[in-house]
Amino acid sequence: MVVVALVSVTACAGTPANDNTGQLAARTPTTADHTQPSSADAPLESPGSLDSAPPAEPIAGGILRFAPGPIGPTLDPTSTQFTAAERTVTNTVFDTLTAIDVDGRPVPYLAEAIEPVFGDLSIWRMTLRPGITFHDGTPLDAAAVVANFEAQRADPALGVVIRADYVEVGPAITVDERTVEYRLRDPNAAFAARLAGPEGVVASPTWLAATVGNPDLRAAPVGTGPFTFTQRSDRFVRVDRNPEWWAGEVYLDAIEFITEVEATGLSAPELLAGGDLDGMQTADPTAVTELLEIDATTTIDVADEVALVVVNTESPPFDDVRVRRALALATPLDDVRSALGGARAVAATQRFAPDSRYFEPGLRQIGDTPERAAPLIATACSERRDQCVDGRIAIDLPYPVETVPSAAIDALVEGWSTAGFDVNVQPLDDAEHRSRIGLGEYDATVWQQFGATDPAVDNAWLLCRSVGRVSLNWPRVCDLERDAQLLEAQSTSDPATRAPWYRSVSTAMTDSFAYVFLAHEEWAYGFAPNIGGVCGRTAPDGAVLRCTSPSGGTWLTSTWFTG
Repeated sequence: MVVVALVSVTACAGTPANDNTGQLAARTPTTADHTQPSSADAPLESPGSLDSAPPAEPIAGGILRFAPGPIGPTLDPTSTQFTAAERTVTNTVFDTLTAIDVDGRPVPYLAEAIEPVFGDLSIWRMTLRPGITFHDGTPLDAAAVVANFEAQRADPALGVVIRADYVEVGPAITVDERTVEYRLRDPNAAFAARLAGPEGVVASPTWLAATVGNPDLRAAPVGTGPFTFTQRSDRFVRVDRNPEWWAGEVYLDAIEFITEVEATGLSAPELLAGGDLDGMQTADPTAVTELLEIDATTTIDVADEVALVVVNTESPPFDDVRVRRALALATPLDDVRSALGGARAVAATQRFAPDSRYFEPGLRQIGDTPERAAPLIATACSERRDQCVDGRIAIDLPYPVETVPSAAIDALVEGWSTAGFDVNVQPLDDAEHRSRIGLGEYDATVWQQFGATDPAVDNAWLLCRSVGRVSLNWPRVCDLERDAQLLEAQSTSDPATRAPWYRSVSTAMTDSFAYVFLAHEEWAYGFAPNIGGVCGRTAPDGAVLRCTSPSGGTWLTSTWFTG
């Protein structure tokens, strides 16, 4: 068995994206200063990375068969928040304005440069590289970038963060044909890192306009990326090599994404072992175990996102902190963590991992004590009789079936029921789940959050201004003191200055009992032994880029067959 395990060579969620404010310029790639895994995130097998294997000559051509997981009907970056599977697919079609290098710093990508105007961290100017076109021939210019921005701002869900974090009038304007100026409500030293995520994905404005009259086109995205979308069915997506890709050579002729492997009657690792797949990704602990047992080149990446229970603090009786505390006490942490990650589960006590400079060592996650929860429920029910039935509290638990194992839900139901909760489990697809939770139509849910390379990018999940009819602040906790600390932290990129603010925020999150932290996510990426170039992705200026997303998903830009 050829197994190379990797705990992400990039910085964890708490590592700042850039320790110096100012112009984001090309950075000479290095290897000596890569973040090393701590004992808490030790490699599972032999240390290293996929690109540390003996070099082999790439062979141009071939069709890579890859199983990313199920994807939804819409691949429009202006109207949906992509899952890990959808990110891997759309990473082949779309490029972003900036990208994150292996040291966790943002570097220019579609952008040629980005810098604050006169040092004001609330006003940023981004200049595009010249001569880039979309797959349909539309030029990539400032107007195209602003069209994408405005489409996201108009979306009911994605627009929440944009409308909250940018000024109301003129949040993104064209300065000239290649330059866009962004105007923020508050200074933000991490702004360049935001453009490496959903806000920085740029689709053809011609295609976006066409989707308005024909929503079915949203399943066939048009970007500037190394591959062009060519075919899709219920179980299959194909992208073909873009011979005119602006960023360099593409080796593969095409990638076929097998999005529904269950129809074959075999698991993705079994298909990979049998030669019916060339690559796959998974966060399912059973599939990870299978993958490690076959002849494949595998990387294990403890993602920056954390799996957690989120509680709706506006839904009675969960507006009572005693009830939320009871729910936390009754959570069977060991059983849920085992279901989420098996024996390899990395326990979470807060949003930051133990090797983060922002980790607060004094925090712990309460749980595994339903006997301590029962008296709290009894007291709350004695005062709020109309919200209890026979001294028990009903709880609606919707969850996304594609990303949360049913065994984890079963463990929660058993633990909470023992303490005095009657759990109504509601399995949903990812799109419906996001809609329900954003609208506050739930009592508690299980989800993954806080995966940004720079923690300031995750402020949308926490700020008071993200609470509304559609809310990204899912527990709907408004804490003005916490807001002030978050905004102070994002106004600088100096980690020593930021650390006390983030540690204080973590403490406030724990004290709210709106979150029950479970485990840091584990993603596995497996490839057949004849696949090379994985983790070989670079920026146009030479910086080596991270090869996995902080929240799951990978890039296949540099992949090739060795023979």
